[in-house]
Amino acid sequence: MSLTQPLHPSQQVVLQHLLAAHVMHHDEALSIFEKVNGTNCRTLEECFRSINQQLMPGFGLEIATVSFEGTRYHSVVNPYADEIAKASFKETLAPSQREYIRNVFETLAQDDNESSDGGEEIVSTRMNLLNLRTKLDEKYKLNMEETEYCLDRLLAEKWLASDVVEDKENRRKSLKTMYKLGPRSYLELRQLLQDFGVTKLPQYIYHRST
Repeated sequence: MSLTQPLHPSQQVVLQHLLAAHVMHHDEALSIFEKVNGTNCRTLEECFRSINQQLMPGFGLEIATVSFEGTRYHSVVNPYADEIAKASFKETLAPSQREYIRNVFETLAQDDNESSDGGEEIVSTRMNLLNLRTKLDEKYKLNMEETEYCLDRLLAEKWLASDVVEDKENRRKSLKTMYKLGPRSYLELRQLLQDFGVTKLPQYIYHRST
């Protein structure tokens, strides 16, 4: 990535870790910052603002933060993230896979919206999400292997979150794993989730100079 002005080497390290992780827990980001910081930035927040001064004018990107289930997560996002995410999926996934992923987001967004009045959180099992492939239009066909690839990718890239680590040695147990929208979905697909009816969104923090 080429910036409008070179970042300090320690800021480059922070940015590279964020890009590689997709979404990073605050404690991990803070640990990296404290290990490599060699700038005048006194805090992680100042570091983010300094990086954003280069990212935003040069690439339309910025480091943003979401408070998800009481924990802060950081990610490099685009103000038009919905379209960027769609473009990314379009480049790497077949139409049937993209349609399936849209159904996954819509299903979990509707569940999330139903739980937004303070009731018990609603999630979906891996089995239920895999079975969404049977509800695709006839022109979209996915076999189980392709469906599992899509779902595992969403989890690995932190679009989704699960309640336990997948147990690959016990398929029956893994099918009962509970899935829900992950912090990256809230950071990068905010408008899409609102289109699906989500009204309760987490707190967003943007690291911008005033």
